[in-house]
Amino acid sequence: MAQEQRQGMEKETAIADMQKEIVRASQSVEIAQRTADATVKKAEGDATSLKLNVNAEAEATKMRANAEAEATKARAGAQAEATKLNASAEAEKISKTGLAEAEKIMAIGKSTAESYQLQVAAMGGDNFTRYKVTEEIGKGNIKVIPDVLISGNGGSDGSISGLLGLKLMEMMDTKDSKDVKNPKK
Repeated sequence: MAQEQRQGMEKETAIADMQKEIVRASQSVEIAQRTADATVKKAEGDATSLKLNVNAEAEATKMRANAEAEATKARAGAQAEATKLNASAEAEKISKTGLAEAEKIMAIGKSTAESYQLQVAAMGGDNFTRYKVTEEIGKGNIKVIPDVLISGNGGSDGSISGLLGLKLMEMMDTKDSKDVKNPKK
């Protein structure tokens, strides 16, 4: 009986000793389960945080792009308005310059016409016409009388002597132009 008691006690001691191991193992399982849960929760938190950061960055990029588009649109509008104003000012300038030039031409024309009328009244129509023709001939350096006149005296040497005279004049012109270029000669 004592032996049975001792065996029962040993059995109870062994069970009690095992109970410690079972509790320790159970707690290890519980700790591992909680560590795994914490790791999962941390990963979910990191994923949510990353997702929020990505969404925030995408929204910021979209806002920057919209702001840049608006700025570009505003710059283009301002440039178009400036171009329109410059073109309008240039057109106004051209118009006013043209009008002033037309008025100037008209004033000169009226003054010239009045001047001609006064000259005709003072000189007479025929005299004024001769005067203007002579004036234009003088302005245009038009030769009325030729430098060399070739005429025949009824002989055969008239045209030859005329040609010789023309050649002599050409030679004199050549010599004169050389003398003007080199006055020492």
